[in-house]
Amino acid sequence: MVSSDAYTLLQVLVAKWQSRTCSGKYVLPWIYHILVNHGHHVMSQEPASQMLNSLCKITKCRGAAIQSLLQLSGRLQLVMAQIDKASQNKIQILAHDNEIDESEDEDEDVESTIRG
Repeated sequence: MVSSDAYTLLQVLVAKWQSRTCSGKYVLPWIYHILVNHGHHVMSQEPASQMLNSLCKITKCRGAAIQSLLQLSGRLQLVMAQIDKASQNKIQILAHDNEIDESEDEDEDVESTIRG
């Protein structure tokens, strides 16, 4: 890709990411590769500093949001694990109670046979 085309593509990608018409999942790898491979040319362009400043602001803002979402996700996973563990404990208790009930029934059968 020619450096001038890469710079134009970078402008379009930053605008799309800023307007949220494209997901960062798809846009960020392209932005990264353009900056790595054509960073010298991008920095030599006149309005590049404004575009890079806006890119930096967007990245920081989205990064802060992602950090909060990751913390929330971790908490939800912890709660779900606790719920799963509690339900497994309840199932084990119910199974144990059923075993006790069955053994009591067997004891009653043995006692009735002995009396009979």
